[in-house]
Amino acid sequence: MNFLFDWSTLGVAEKIFTAIGTVAIVLILLQSLMSLVGGEVDHDYDISDMDGHAGHSWGLLSIRGLFGYMLGLGWGGIIALRYGFGVFAATLLGSALGVSIGLVLGLLMKAMHSLRSEGTLNLQNAIGQSGTVYQRIPAGRGGLGKIQILVQGRLQTLEACTDATTDLSPQRQVKVVQVVSGNTLLVEQV
Repeated sequence: MNFLFDWSTLGVAEKIFTAIGTVAIVLILLQSLMSLVGGEVDHDYDISDMDGHAGHSWGLLSIRGLFGYMLGLGWGGIIALRYGFGVFAATLLGSALGVSIGLVLGLLMKAMHSLRSEGTLNLQNAIGQSGTVYQRIPAGRGGLGKIQILVQGRLQTLEACTDATTDLSPQRQVKVVQVVSGNTLLVEQV
């Protein structure tokens, strides 16, 4: 099977499928180039968000998903025509391939987006967690001490106060009750 062909010998359906596939490849290459130089074009719409707010969904209804569909429709359709299928069957086969490519691209985007992590420490995630007193914490909120605690998968040394009637000495186990202000945690002895 020879895919190098003369444009003038192609039928109307072959020209349409070839044009769709070629445009899709050009758009995918342009989008990839833009991503490399920092001009990311990513407009995903979450299917569950019927208000149309932009966000990172699983990517089926995205620019990448559309380009993937076009790629499959164009080149799948031309291949089907070359194997002797009629225009209608070639369109169905190309569409099925396009949807498959769009789904694969969407799942890949979902997997890549799940690898992203928010680097900002959210102290609300410390509430209910246990830690160890690192520096003495004065009783009755009489001053600040420090605790070491695992928050968002990272060991942190944070300021803490307590409502306890006695000081909390180093190496004592404590539990975070609330975020008092800024970076200060209220703790109680475990």
